[in-house]
Amino acid sequence: MKVFISVDMEGISGVVTGEQTDESHLLYKNAQKWMVGDVNAAIEGVLSAGATEIIVNDSHGKMTNLVLEDLNPRAKLVSGVNKPLFQMEGVQECDAAMFVGYHSRAGIGLTTLDHTYWGSLIDGLMVNGREVGEPEFNAILAGAFDVPVVFLSGDEVTCRETRAFIGDWLEVAAVKQAVGRCSAICLHPYVTAKLITEGAKRGLGNLSKAAACRVDLPMTLDIRFRLTQMADQGAIYPSATRLDGRTVRIQAETVQEGYRAMLTLFALARNAMP
Repeated sequence: MKVFISVDMEGISGVVTGEQTDESHLLYKNAQKWMVGDVNAAIEGVLSAGATEIIVNDSHGKMTNLVLEDLNPRAKLVSGVNKPLFQMEGVQECDAAMFVGYHSRAGIGLTTLDHTYWGSLIDGLMVNGREVGEPEFNAILAGAFDVPVVFLSGDEVTCRETRAFIGDWLEVAAVKQAVGRCSAICLHPYVTAKLITEGAKRGLGNLSKAAACRVDLPMTLDIRFRLTQMADQGAIYPSATRLDGRTVRIQAETVQEGYRAMLTLFALARNAMP
């Protein structure tokens, strides 16, 4: 059984501020240590549930946060940027997917470090008229490869919202409770490791009743940028439609096509970042 694990950082145990997720800051080393601890806990859970192959995708920032020798040696690591499927590279041909250390979409409410893919660039993202964040759209992409998402760890709001989107079979591990965007009530990593291990094990055990996340095709993707000049650049994309000052729409025949188009618009819009 082949399991894919995408690992972000904002939803990792103990992480509450942007400084902790920034490799140039002194606090980053702590978050980096907690990050590998959370993913190793998930790996332990899936191994105990019968996984025979594990692919881990480092999905935060420059995507070189996980130190290879600190990772469980039973797992393979997808590391580095410019991956064709970005946070989901490696999900192809897997039997199940899991999200560790994930966060909620921008503006959802009382949750830790909410943003959608690129916080300084993107203000919102809608798929077929429904607003989504990274957990939701990444689950849709996994579904395009017929891979169900069976486990997620993050703060309480992220766990609740993602489960409502994906389905009741999604097992979750809430590692903290937000009291503000940059503050939370955190559980000790020893405690969260047990929660993650048990949740990942149960999640893989739910595989027989889990379903891949599907959307109607062709799909419509609306990207709301932070600044008008970012939309100026995004609208250069062939077949893109400008909806208003900051929103650009693209339509795609497949989820994979829509996902790649979204990443391309992000790259174009970067040219207009202050």
